[in-house]
Amino acid sequence: MKNQDLERPEVEDFLRHLADERQLAANTLKAYRGDLKELEEFLTGYLGKSTWGWADPDVDRLAVRAFMGACARRGLAKRSIARKLTSARTFL
Repeated sequence: MKNQDLERPEVEDFLRHLADERQLAANTLKAYRGDLKELEEFLTGYLGKSTWGWADPDVDRLAVRAFMGACARRGLAKRSIARKLTSARTFL
């Protein structure tokens, strides 16, 4: 399972786990990948630092809520925001 966009091996390991163990559909994996990439890009700006890890204490509930708020301000449908939240919660 290769991805040109994400450089974080923990995300690729997570997606591989979802594919192998939970046998999620390819479209679901694609959506999770996109959601996590979007979250990663948001957190880089939100945290104000280019180097951080998913275990960073600043990646907390408040940061995820800020991401959800940013999605809502962009006019995303509630269903799309809910899926993004599920992706984040499942991964984190």
